[in-house]
Amino acid sequence: MGGNCSIPSKEISGDDTYGELPTPTKAGFNFDGWYTEATGGTEVISTSEYSLISAQTLYAHWSSASYLVTFDPNGGSVSPTTKNVTYDSEYGELPTPTREGYEFAGWFTEATGGTEINSDSIVEGEETTITTSESEGAAMSVSSSTST
Repeated sequence: MGGNCSIPSKEISGDDTYGELPTPTKAGFNFDGWYTEATGGTEVISTSEYSLISAQTLYAHWSSASYLVTFDPNGGSVSPTTKNVTYDSEYGELPTPTREGYEFAGWFTEATGGTEINSDSIVEGEETTITTSESEGAAMSVSSSTST
């Protein structure tokens, strides 16, 4: 449900293949393909044969995107140094960095101020950078690469 598609409908005839199908987009999600049902159904690809007599609706199936979080200890140390997180889910357990002479103040969306990110925070997208002020400890950033 949702997403953007450049071609809202396509006309094909009789015993033909579907041909080229559009690839829709939806922020925070991976497009998993076109299907004959909103849930389940049969996957339809460009070479699939269309043999129905009446109109047919195809449904986009989606899965949440995964993002790689990289932890930057800002002169200290942290383990692990990376973690995969899933869009629209909680970050889950976050590591606590150590740096001699500093007390870790938490993860934040900006170096100064910003919103605190903790284990209950929801992953909102791949363009997020999360850090703390240099005088208080470590920094954490979220790369824009995705994995599935």
